[in-house]
Amino acid sequence: MSRLEKLCADFAAQTNIMLNLSTGAVQLNIGDYGPWWLEVDSTGSMLTFHHTVASFVNHDAEFWLSLNSNINILGGAWLALHQPTQTIRLCLLQDIERIDATDLANILGNLQRIRAELPFPETKLATSASAHDILV
Repeated sequence: MSRLEKLCADFAAQTNIMLNLSTGAVQLNIGDYGPWWLEVDSTGSMLTFHHTVASFVNHDAEFWLSLNSNINILGGAWLALHQPTQTIRLCLLQDIERIDATDLANILGNLQRIRAELPFPETKLATSASAHDILV
């Protein structure tokens, strides 16, 4: 049994969630914020976690990028632009050899906590010029 197969089997035994990461990306519908995706790289050694956080808006790019330098918010995760869907994604990369089923469950829990506490850019409301111009 490969390390990946053991990780999936042990995770299923621990959580009752079946993962088959050998066939491509796996969607997990856990938590309050929509699906999480897990993917294994072509070498079978690295596991990528990603989750859509928001639609990408050009004027928010600096805000999202600035969060990547805040280890207190993201830990080892990062935010990235997924160009095909024009979305901001919360991402994490893990070496499969260094994690077990308990680690995997903890990682998913930690990512959900990060997502729950993630700040968002302020919404800019459009205002008409006449709302600000006072003529005497």
